[in-house]
Amino acid sequence: MKSNLLKFLSKIYRLLFFWKYPYIYSLNFDKAKIDFFITNRVDEFRIKKWGGEEGYVRYILSKLKPHDNLYIVGASVGFTSILASSRLLRGGVIAFEPDAIVYKKFLDNIKINKIKNIKTFKYALGERRTRKKLFYVTDNNMSASMINVRNFNKSTYVLVVPMDDLVEKEKLPYPTVVKIDVEGAEMNVLKGMKNVLKSKHKPRMMFIEIHKNYLKEFNSSEVDLVKYLKKMNYELKKKIVRNQEVLCEFR
Repeated sequence: MKSNLLKFLSKIYRLLFFWKYPYIYSLNFDKAKIDFFITNRVDEFRIKKWGGEEGYVRYILSKLKPHDNLYIVGASVGFTSILASSRLLRGGVIAFEPDAIVYKKFLDNIKINKIKNIKTFKYALGERRTRKKLFYVTDNNMSASMINVRNFNKSTYVLVVPMDDLVEKEKLPYPTVVKIDVEGAEMNVLKGMKNVLKSKHKPRMMFIEIHKNYLKEFNSSEVDLVKYLKKMNYELKKKIVRNQEVLCEFR
């Protein structure tokens, strides 16, 4: 009822002021209707176009089991998190998004769908606990980054926490599946979860979006990442090259 009212008010608002945004987009997924707030063109791309990664996202979702604890590092507005939550009937999603503007959208999308099995954290994952600058833009909410690789016009300090601390000290459940999309900081995240990767409860699979051009700004490379995971007994099982991004599955 509340969702329908929000849609109606959104439509009236746009008609009165001749503005396209904001509006609510409904997606039929797994025989259910899921609603998302759309506030700009970037949201439209992330949600209506699946971020240009529909095949990759559907593949990840197809590999989930009902009991999985899925960690999503770089959760954005929560598109993949929310779709995944509908399949994790005995598990759940633990999602991390440090960009405050995007994080607020994520919470709104959770609320409108009345989802109970997603835990969210407004900070970044990294190699050690610290505070670092996050560079972002306010006009379209493109993906923020710990290094200003896109000449963004704003920055703020955010909390960075190792995954190992969250599991060992704060008693979050061990992840069974991990998805990472962090604009070049992939190795920082992996080094901060080395104990998780070495444990008997290690994730059975990881999906990592490697940003080849951005990795070098973090003094790393695709080769370094693959070698690091090989030392942790993970092999690269699937690889999709998309422009300067490489979508990878490790098991």
